[in-house]
Amino acid sequence: MAQLELKNIKKTFDHTTVLEDVNVTVNDSEFVVLVGPSGSGKSTILRVIAGLENPSEGEICLDGKKINKLLPKDRDIAMVFQNYALYPHMSVKDNLAFPLKMLKLSSDQIDKNVNETAELLGISQHLLKKPRDLSGGERQRVALGRAIIRKPKLFLMDEPLSNLDAKLRTQMRTELLKLHSSLNATVIYVTHDQIEALTMGHRIVVLNHGRVQQIDTPHNIYHNPGNAFVAGFIGNPGVNFFDAKISSKNNISVGKQSFSVNIPENIYNFMLKKNCLNKDILLGVRPEHLALCDLDIGIVLNGKVDLVEMLGNEYLIYATFHEHVNKRCCIKLNSLLNVKQGTAIKCSIDLKYAHFFDKESGVLIS
Repeated sequence: MAQLELKNIKKTFDHTTVLEDVNVTVNDSEFVVLVGPSGSGKSTILRVIAGLENPSEGEICLDGKKINKLLPKDRDIAMVFQNYALYPHMSVKDNLAFPLKMLKLSSDQIDKNVNETAELLGISQHLLKKPRDLSGGERQRVALGRAIIRKPKLFLMDEPLSNLDAKLRTQMRTELLKLHSSLNATVIYVTHDQIEALTMGHRIVVLNHGRVQQIDTPHNIYHNPGNAFVAGFIGNPGVNFFDAKISSKNNISVGKQSFSVNIPENIYNFMLKKNCLNKDILLGVRPEHLALCDLDIGIVLNGKVDLVEMLGNEYLIYATFHEHVNKRCCIKLNSLLNVKQGTAIKCSIDLKYAHFFDKESGVLIS
């Protein structure tokens, strides 16, 4: 397969900048996921790589070779779209064979490659059918087959599973990962689905407003977010944020309420080093790191339950903490206690699981 490098990529449409200073390296055989909200530039990056859009500035290198000026057909890149992009009047076999016919391969070689690809994807029994006779999952396999059969250097996938139902999407995620492993392929995969990003990617590129926010492994993206945007975006629900201020080794304010607690030494020393003592900051805690309690020991907030969501193996409790904090937060529990809508609760925050961000820039402090 191949290594791809995006160097200082900028893209503007008229006077609107949609990509700014994008620097990403995708290693040989790596599965990299681009994730971000709508309008963050995910699909534009794919189009720039494929040659469907030209970057306003920067370099695109494939295996060390600059490809900015190459036509899309000369880049040896295959793209899989959300809407399958199949020829409706052609059979599955002819859809798979079409890219090879454009390469002017022999009929025997085309038949061999079509049969091998169909067997790999489990669609051999559908070769004589038209796309209209296939399910969504089967159509997506054919679309993948059209990309695979060419044996390109790089695969670009633009939300290929978003048209599928939840069960089929889960199944296709597994199949895609198996396929990636068997092909040893280099893949750049675009999604807005955090579960897809966290479960499929070797690394994740988080984007917002055309800028890269963080590039890291799924584990680090989730547990060590680089800024408040990543913390709030990754995870469902995302991180709960509280206005906070650390004034000494044994005092922290959350909202307008002050708590006498021992600040973990590593956190206090880091705050001291960063000159963040007595400074307004954001305290971020994931829903699973908030706990219900009975006693006012440590950092405890008093609130009232607004909503309880049952998700099978876990529960999400949405509560508003009016007293001093005036904040609605989410708590994730593995089992439901005696909690229902309108119940008064106490919620404790354990600082060893907390993240601290600069309130103005959103950059991670500790």
